[in-house]
Amino acid sequence: VVLRGLQFFLSMQKDFEIVGEAENGKEALEKVASCQPDVVLMDMVMPVMDGIEATRLIKKTYPDVKILVLTSFSDQDYVLP
Repeated sequence: VVLRGLQFFLSMQKDFEIVGEAENGKEALEKVASCQPDVVLMDMVMPVMDGIEATRLIKKTYPDVKILVLTSFSDQDYVLP
């Protein structure tokens, strides 16, 4: 529900084009490689590979890609890494 709401909101913005989506961190890495986005909207909690590890790998491989992380966690020990 959240994903579809974000997709709808972003698709209504004239400066945004959604070029892909992924259901897990591993797929996110593959999508970044194939779609070459300017910005990735990343969830922290995903199956296969979580958003923390996916973010680390994306930034290591594609340092110019900006990543905006979404989370409902307020625990800084979990969020800050």
